Amino acid sequence: MSKRPSNIIFFIFIIIGLLYAKLFYVHFSFFISLTPIAIVPLFMSKYRYIFLSVLLGMILFNIHNMAFYYSDKNLEKFDGQVVTIKGTIKEHKNFRFSSISIIQADDFYVDDDNIKLPIIVSTYSNKSYKYIKNDSIAISGKFQRYVAAKNLYEKDEINIARNNKISGFMLSPKVISHKSKFSVSKIIHSIRSGIINIFNQRLSFKSANFMNAIIIGSRESLEKGTIKEFSESGTIHLLAVSGLHVGFLLLILIFFRRIFGYRINIHLVIVATVLISYILLTGSSPSVIRAGIMSIIALLSFPMKRKIKILDIIATAGIFSLIIDPNQIFKLGFILSFTAVLSLVIIYKFISELSFVNNLILKAGRGSFIIKGIIVSVSASIGTLPIVLYYFGKFNLFSIFANVILIPITGFNYLMGIILIVVNKVPILSDFVAFIIDTTVITMLEIVSFVSGINFMKIIYKINIVELVVLLSLIVIIFIIHSHKIKVLLLSVIIVVVVSSFFINITGNHIYCFSTDHGNSAFATLDGQNILFLDKLKGRELKNIIKPYLFASNVAKLDYIILLDKNMKDEGKISELDIPIGFIVSPRNDFISENYEVLNISSIGNVIKLFNSRIYFSENNDQVILAYSENRFLFGKSVSLNGEEINTKNQGVIFSMKR
Repeated sequence: MSKRPSNIIFFIFIIIGLLYAKLFYVHFSFFISLTPIAIVPLFMSKYRYIFLSVLLGMILFNIHNMAFYYSDKNLEKFDGQVVTIKGTIKEHKNFRFSSISIIQADDFYVDDDNIKLPIIVSTYSNKSYKYIKNDSIAISGKFQRYVAAKNLYEKDEINIARNNKISGFMLSPKVISHKSKFSVSKIIHSIRSGIINIFNQRLSFKSANFMNAIIIGSRESLEKGTIKEFSESGTIHLLAVSGLHVGFLLLILIFFRRIFGYRINIHLVIVATVLISYILLTGSSPSVIRAGIMSIIALLSFPMKRKIKILDIIATAGIFSLIIDPNQIFKLGFILSFTAVLSLVIIYKFISELSFVNNLILKAGRGSFIIKGIIVSVSASIGTLPIVLYYFGKFNLFSIFANVILIPITGFNYLMGIILIVVNKVPILSDFVAFIIDTTVITMLEIVSFVSGINFMKIIYKINIVELVVLLSLIVIIFIIHSHKIKVLLLSVIIVVVVSSFFINITGNHIYCFSTDHGNSAFATLDGQNILFLDKLKGRELKNIIKPYLFASNVAKLDYIILLDKNMKDEGKISELDIPIGFIVSPRNDFISENYEVLNISSIGNVIKLFNSRIYFSENNDQVILAYSENRFLFGKSVSLNGEEINTKNQGVIFSMKR
């Protein structure tokens, strides 16, 4: 009798099926490549699970997305038109002076005609509304579809919208009617509001915001500075309710069972009920769902008297999560959650079994928990490092040690938070618990602030897709694959890929013209100097176009920012680039900057001289010419570059400059 494949194999091939299904919607030709997979069960019956798993993934994707892709194609003709939508609020986020709602449209009216399409619309308002999930609402406004990215590394709004099945958006729509109705969501909202009020009344401002984040996942009131410090210190995961926080909750429930000694069956019912309630209370994030399903499966194995492998539990949780929402596979939260937990299982086992590490643990005695904590942190960091560098471009190595201290403190605060909720009506006890929380949270924030400032321990480099694949492959080769021949084969492939990528990457002098609504902004690298030309930019374009390009290109410093817009009187939003700047070159004599050194064009003789390059400014500052050897680039007019006629209307293209 053949051995049944591990659930992790099914999980992997279901993911492949989901990816294939999405590619099919992008381009029909991908359907042809399924032929080899379809032939598998005919000739290799023992591998039919591969075909069935891929097929299941494709079916899941189609069931979940077919209606959306059908309606999405039919909405093109309504782009830019005033529409009326009647439907139900799926999600609502309330901020201090604004709010965002995701609305499931039941009726979509254009010129009084009801278009029967199952669509979801995102709305943004500069007012704060106290809406609740499942409320009925009717709005009117200009319907807009998401625009495809025109620039390198620009935020891909269309892909993000499709992964969330959102067909379009409406800015500051007029609210025609709103009706709140009794639902489970209203009960959950009421409980969340009650918990938030307890923390806000009992704790200091910073402590309350921190506790709201780690207990129920409410991060709306967290200060930007606090979020940035957690991000820079590599401990941002502590603020997002995840499997870690579910673990804290499980420890509390296990502690209760030890006190009261009730049977395992009763414990299973209590844990399942609490976990399902907690998933709903915290917004059903992928990591919480994964941790909840894993915990329930693990607990079920006790009354069934079955020993289940941890990898099978993880895979089963992943499969259930994808059945609930297959689009999760395209979301960063899901990817990081499962990568982290797989790393904890696979890499932790590999490291702890190394002879010198094992000896170190044995010699440590009672202090071995510190070494094990470091191994856990190292394991999670190794597994998630490539993904973190690909998406965020930075990683604080000191976080490996900081997490060993901060995770127990967070767990302690989590327990104290639960106790404060329970004893809130008892003044003396609640004041005492609140004092403990305030003290420990402020101490924790000080540690985070200190770690975030340790710059020499930071890796600041955004890897590309090739480097991501290479790093992940190396992790698989080192920690997972045992066959020497396969290791050598994969390493050979990696070497070929790395060498090939050197010939593809653009190096040396080049200029990139940004595609923006107004002006002729560009970035140039000349003689090792990074120069940014800014012209009539909106704040959104600086944030969503310029900054991502600089970040993804690993530009560590801007030697010059040359302002082409005469109306720019001060540094304004330039500081949002969050990058060291050498000089700001302005055509205005009255340009003001508190943070950067300013060069006036007339004071430098209307020219910036580099090693082999020059940047010339006309006398009335209405033209800028970038010159390198025989190449000329005149902003706003056509020029000859490498023998090719181009101009700044050739946006979204990199032009290499050769001598």
